Amino acid sequence: MTNDTVDQQLTDCLAAGQWEHARQLLVDHFGQPTTTQDRGAANAMLLSAYIRVTNQINLAYKAELDKTIELLKRLQSADKVMTEGLDVRAVRDDIAQS
Repeated sequence: MTNDTVDQQLTDCLAAGQWEHARQLLVDHFGQPTTTQDRGAANAMLLSAYIRVTNQINLAYKAELDKTIELLKRLQSADKVMTEGLDVRAVRDDIAQS
C-alpha cells in the first residue's frame, strides 16, 4: 500500500472519528519494513497524521473550554442577580434571631 493511499485512508478515518481503525492503519503500515526511499515519505506522512490528530484534539478541547466559560459566565450572572435581589442585612438579622 502506498503512502498516499494510507494517508487518504487515515484522513478518512480521522474525519469519521474512527480512531481505532486509524490506529490500526498506522500500526499495519509502519510495521512493514521500508526502503530508504520510502522512509522519508513515511515519516512525513506520520508527522502529518500527528499534526492532524493533535489539531482535532485541540479543537475538541477548545470547544469544551468555550462551553465551560459560557456556563461560568451564566452562573456569575445568576449569582449577581440573586445577590442583588437579596437583602443581606435581613438575612443576617433572621439568622441572629434563630
